[in-house]
Amino acid sequence: MISVGMDPKEAPNRSSKRPSSSRPDAGRDREPERPPAKKQALAQQPSSSEDIRDAVRGLYQAYQRLVDAEGPSVAAFQALLKATSAGDLASRRLAARLVPRFLSHHPEHSEPAAAELIRLHSQSQPCDPSCKHLEDQTRHDALHGLGAVLRAARACRAPHGEAAVKLVLDHLFRLLPQAAAEEPSEPEEEGEVAPADAASPSMPFLRRTLGEALSLHPAATMAYCAACLAAAAACRGSSSSSRDCAAPQVTSGV
Repeated sequence: MISVGMDPKEAPNRSSKRPSSSRPDAGRDREPERPPAKKQALAQQPSSSEDIRDAVRGLYQAYQRLVDAEGPSVAAFQALLKATSAGDLASRRLAARLVPRFLSHHPEHSEPAAAELIRLHSQSQPCDPSCKHLEDQTRHDALHGLGAVLRAARACRAPHGEAAVKLVLDHLFRLLPQAAAEEPSEPEEEGEVAPADAASPSMPFLRRTLGEALSLHPAATMAYCAACLAAAAACRGSSSSSRDCAAPQVTSGV
């Protein structure tokens, strides 16, 4: 029924206007909020070729100061640590090689060095297939630099040395299942069998690095192993899955 005084032609006009608020067009204002992750990822990349050149120039200047310095150069080494997360992929790879090289002169930075090298090895950013090899080499260099962290942590005072050793042990033990799964059933007698991915750890590398940890930090390594066994036993005795189990609690002692 149409009320008195209403033009019958207005009824269809009104009905055609009603759904406008509920149509998908009304959500256009919210669309730009969808991809915040992409914006954050892009913000970490250099914005221009000039930024890349500045990052590389700063990295080489820090390297030159470390080479020329008669003693430790804290500012220059901190610049190397910063370069592990700044600049382009080539800059990060260079930083992954230089940080372990000069860490022995700056053992007080063992903990941040361990954290940065582990982050470089753990993260895998999407990149062009042409730079996949460079990314794998960056992760490979970061992983193999953890031995330098163990050696530098020996000269580092507590609690930074202890924290650095625990970070390295945490990371190496997490890599054991992957390395064990990729180890060939019948390894060759001569040389190591390299994994298909250059950034993947091999069992010989893990055995050698964990052996170095046991040699340099016997108390901390044994305490960590004991804590892992206790955590595993507690996890098996509960109804929780292995993913829900608590991390091992390690007592100090490097």
